[in-house]
Amino acid sequence: MPHPRPRFALDALERLARFWPVVGLVGLRQVGKTTLTLQLSKVAEQVSLDDDQAQEEAEAAPGVFLSKRHEPILIDEVQKSPKLFDAIKLTVDRKRRPGRFFLTGSARFSAKLGIRESLAGRIGLLQLYPLTLAEAHEKPFAKDQLTPFHKNIGKRPRLELEEFSAGMRLGGLPIPMFARDPEQRRMYWRSWLDSILYRDIRRFVGRNYNPELALRILQQAAMTLAQGDVPTLKNFPQKSTLVRQYLAAFTDCFLLHKLDCHDAGTGKEIWVFGDTGLLDSLLPQQAGEGVNLALARTYLYNELAAGLEYASLPRMSTYFKSARGTPVDLIWEGVPIKVVARTSSLGWEERSLAAAMKKLGADRGILAAPVRTPTLEKKGISVLPWSSWS
Repeated sequence: MPHPRPRFALDALERLARFWPVVGLVGLRQVGKTTLTLQLSKVAEQVSLDDDQAQEEAEAAPGVFLSKRHEPILIDEVQKSPKLFDAIKLTVDRKRRPGRFFLTGSARFSAKLGIRESLAGRIGLLQLYPLTLAEAHEKPFAKDQLTPFHKNIGKRPRLELEEFSAGMRLGGLPIPMFARDPEQRRMYWRSWLDSILYRDIRRFVGRNYNPELALRILQQAAMTLAQGDVPTLKNFPQKSTLVRQYLAAFTDCFLLHKLDCHDAGTGKEIWVFGDTGLLDSLLPQQAGEGVNLALARTYLYNELAAGLEYASLPRMSTYFKSARGTPVDLIWEGVPIKVVARTSSLGWEERSLAAAMKKLGADRGILAAPVRTPTLEKKGISVLPWSSWS
């Protein structure tokens, strides 16, 4: 079993529990949602709708199902019983008290699951991301680093390049990241992905769902990243409407994140993997510049997204692509950030980033690179280590 690590999300979860009658925690399967919720020490009863009998009871008579439980109650995989949401809504409307229900889900709570009305105004939602590099190394949460140019940006990062490189290979799901045997990790990911593709994704795609096609689309997205590109609809040979349907399902189950192109750009929507361990498991080759770039891009995005989520700050939702230029991975507080895999190409990458800065009207830009110490403000462009925000 993995050695437990303190999770930065715990404080955010506690804040929600002090205010909202319903607290929702969503994220990838086996990312640690139940473990984190139980750490609150507020749960009187726990039930999982992965249990077929419990799921049948909740669907058949949701009100009766709830009346039999002791509050505060933790309901795992609650998305499997959409009728429960209306029953919970009625229950909390009768008596609004903070921390009555804790709901976890490995899928977004959405109308696609047959949820007729959300718990808007009654639920505080938090997404749990894979363990960050700082969590894995038991460093404290550094909220002051959640800005492109924080106060320590000119100093050597608190985590080294080697630690970032190792972390991006392992990903952040607790079980595989602490497995010492690479073959055990590969077996875990095969089993984990099979479970999701043959069970969870079907719920979103519906009729004519093909799990083999789902796997091929994920593999194609991974290979596109490994070739130094970012996956858009044009990278898939299948019919675009079909691919979009599967990609939306992957996003709803947190396998992927969708990023839109900045309004100043001409690019289309792209997708980023929800964990680098999953991405690594889908790649046939385990080395090379393209693979390193794909993993670094993905790991850095998830690192930043996790920190912003736990600090209740606006998440990053756009990248930049012009008609001729190469993609800029993130636009964060108006600052374009481009992730690079080798230092020998920094001159060319600086020109590419400068063109994007001009188009965006930004006076500063960042190249996130495999370097140990930062180089600040050369024509407005800083070269920062991958781990600058870890």
